[in-house]
Amino acid sequence: MAKVKGIIQLNGTFGGINFYTLNGVQIARKAGGGFNGKAIKTEANMEKVRENAREFGAVSQFVKHFKGSLAPMLYSFKFPQFHSQLMKLFFSIKKLDAVAVAGSRSIGGGLETLNGRQLLVGFSLPSYHSFYKALYQQVVFDGASGAFEFECLRPLFKMLPKEVAAVTVQVGVMDFSTSAVAIPMLQRSLLTFDRADLDLHSMRLSVDGVVPGKGMAVLSLCYLEYRNEVLVPLLSKDCFYLEVVSVWG
Repeated sequence: MAKVKGIIQLNGTFGGINFYTLNGVQIARKAGGGFNGKAIKTEANMEKVRENAREFGAVSQFVKHFKGSLAPMLYSFKFPQFHSQLMKLFFSIKKLDAVAVAGSRSIGGGLETLNGRQLLVGFSLPSYHSFYKALYQQVVFDGASGAFEFECLRPLFKMLPKEVAAVTVQVGVMDFSTSAVAIPMLQRSLLTFDRADLDLHSMRLSVDGVVPGKGMAVLSLCYLEYRNEVLVPLLSKDCFYLEVVSVWG
């Protein structure tokens, strides 16, 4: 394989060489090699490729449902690297499935392990925020009552930029216990704290219903400002933060 330099951009096969574009770079590669649809499906030496394809498809499906489950907590904010971050994360978790054979390893199997759960705990959007880091070490989630305690946020709220008029805290629980694919967020609760009245509020929220035997607890924050006397999300890249604070099962 070689990179192609020059102003002429080629795509196709010429003189036994395949020309194609990969991540914006022109690549030249010797044609052939047996990588075609029939060979991948039938040849014994393509078994590893088939195993990887099956696991890739399963992870892709999981990520699709996982993103859908989190969508109500994202306030329509867009994160360009969100999908690729999740694919990388859940591929790493899937590899920790020590029970299933290659080609059949699952994210659920990976989450059965302590290391798999530890990979998911602390996942955040965006991956870095100037105020928040590792909330999972400070926010307490009680699996028996479904309650989130976040007194740790009180001093941070008092240091927010002056344009922040209020903060919405949202918590949710996702159920991993009944399906190999993440099902929708079953319980969700939110509360808006006016900045001037922070000390009047208990830093506690609870989700409704029974907490599942296997699942994930997530907390998100959104800064609000007054626009035309209405509270709306602040127009800033740092006005939102979400973090997985607990994984169990």
